Amino acid sequence: GLSASYGEVDANDVEILQALEDFDFSGKMYAIRPMVAYFFRHNQCVGLRFDYTNTEADLGRLAVNFGEDLSFDIHDIYYGSSKYSVGIFYRNYIGLGRSKRFAVFNEASLSFGTGTSRFKRPFDGVIRDTRTELKELALNFSPGVCMFIMENVSFNVSFGVFGVHLRN
Repeated sequence: GLSASYGEVDANDVEILQALEDFDFSGKMYAIRPMVAYFFRHNQCVGLRFDYTNTEADLGRLAVNFGEDLSFDIHDIYYGSSKYSVGIFYRNYIGLGRSKRFAVFNEASLSFGTGTSRFKRPFDGVIRDTRTELKELALNFSPGVCMFIMENVSFNVSFGVFGVHLRN
C-alpha cells in the first residue's frame, strides 16, 4: 500500500478586525508512507511501514495593533523539520455481512523514527539558528473501516485513537 499527502497554506496581507495589520505566512507539509503486509491467517496480517514527512513554515511578518497599550511585531521566523521512521504493525479484520465487501479492523503498530528540525528567529537584532536532532518511539492503536473494491484491493479509513510517543 501507499499513502501520500500534501498541504500548503499561504496568507498575504490579511486584515482581521483591524488588529492584524500585516500577516505574511507560508507553509507546506508533505508525507509519503509506503507499506507492505503479509496475511498469515484469514483476516490477520503483519506488516512493515516506512514514513517520510517534511514540514516547512515561514513567518515573514506578523504585526498586531490593539492600540497604544498592546501592539507587537514579529518577523523573519522559519521552522523546518524532516523525519524518517520505520515500524511494524499487526492488523485484524472483522467482516461485515456476507458480501465480503466491508470490514472493520484494529491495528497495533510499533515504530522508531529519527529526524532533524531547524528554527530560525531574530533575537537582539541577530538571527538565531537552532538545529535539533530527534529520536522517537511510538506505540499506536488505530481502528478503522475497510471497503474492498476488488478481491485484493481495498480502501481504508483509520482513526488514531490511542498512542504512546516517547521523544528525545
